Amino acid sequence: MKIELKNIGTVKQAEIDLDKNLLVFCGPNNSGKTYVAYTLYGVYKTTKYSMNTGVAADTETNDNEYLTFTLSPQLVRAILSERASTVRDDLGYIFASNLYFFVNAEISIDSELTDAEINEKVNNLIIEDNHQSLFGSTYAIHKRGNTNFISIKGISTFPEKADKKRIEFENNLNCNFIVKGLITNLFFGNAYIAPAERVAINIFSKELSLNRSGLLDPPFKIESNVKSRYSLPITSCLRVAEDLSYLQKTQSNYSFLAELIEQKILGGNIDVSSNGDMQFNPSGADIKGLDIHLSASMVKSLSSLVFYFRHLAEKEDFIIIDEPELNLHPDNQIIMARILARIVNAGFKVLISTHSDYIIKELNNLVRLDSKKEEAKEIMDRYGYEKEDLLAKDALGVYLFKDNTATNLEVDELGFDVSTIEKVNSELAQISESIYFDLLDQDAE
Repeated sequence: MKIELKNIGTVKQAEIDLDKNLLVFCGPNNSGKTYVAYTLYGVYKTTKYSMNTGVAADTETNDNEYLTFTLSPQLVRAILSERASTVRDDLGYIFASNLYFFVNAEISIDSELTDAEINEKVNNLIIEDNHQSLFGSTYAIHKRGNTNFISIKGISTFPEKADKKRIEFENNLNCNFIVKGLITNLFFGNAYIAPAERVAINIFSKELSLNRSGLLDPPFKIESNVKSRYSLPITSCLRVAEDLSYLQKTQSNYSFLAELIEQKILGGNIDVSSNGDMQFNPSGADIKGLDIHLSASMVKSLSSLVFYFRHLAEKEDFIIIDEPELNLHPDNQIIMARILARIVNAGFKVLISTHSDYIIKELNNLVRLDSKKEEAKEIMDRYGYEKEDLLAKDALGVYLFKDNTATNLEVDELGFDVSTIEKVNSELAQISESIYFDLLDQDAE
């Protein structure tokens, strides 16, 4: 699945391959990495769908008054194409900005899946559930495995004198929204984002409260001028931060990744107080229940990610982390690179935006070890690498943001080079040598 973006913020052109398991965005400041990351998050998370009722056209009504949709490859592609246009129209909401700033934006979704691959994905979908529509009506949804048919039936009672045309229109509209939502979720599942602002959100979530602001976003926006105070990624993080007490009741199957971050980097565990506040318990210390604002910067930066893996993570989630190196010493940045590999190898899709030479170099080490894993056992043992740390070169999609364009960098058995970072490293080395040999070495003589 490739997404092509044009004229979004400072980015004139970008084509991102979402079939890659680890996406790495590199490049100078103000080069558009966050614009693209936020847009991709919007593709996964925005709840807006087209009002067009003609997309899901292959329907029939059976004897039980179910409306049956044929989820054909043609219908799937039409819904994915429509998804691109609705996200484009929703950019003002995603960025909490005037849509005027995105008037020339273009988004297209190119599914390279064959008809057989689409049918296989659709046939594996099994649903037996009820759904409440935007208008308050309730619908029963039925989808068996090994078929491409989905049946939907309105099970709520309309008023006795309700207009039949209105009921028919609402049923068709809601069924279309349901089908579009299911197809979208099938190809763009759940997403989680850790924006660069996560430190402030973890400390000041109560002061930044969505409810107190009076600007809590409605789940569905019919008017295009509905605006939020915060961008969609910030709003999503605030929703989690404001509901920690409730969300912690759910346990994820991926809590081992939370424990990995706690053990390898934080040196303690993240907890939630009875008041719903994030807390830190340092290992081997008498102090317990340390309020998050009193903890180290790296704890503030990673606590929300720990909470996500312990309570929210689901299979095949798309995880976006802006600057995973935030507040981390170089040794912990190297560890973070290995943890990112563990996350990918656990079945997640991950996107990072990074300026860290340490993370990039360690990702390259993981690719090199994977390309020679049969011969690398001795060196892996020497430096503490495990097989879960390795990264296949084909799993990486690396993009250099420069000159208003995202360029796809080649990844081979040796990894990849980021020219902008290598240039800075080289210049700094030259300056250091010049200072030493031209000044200090003379004094030594």
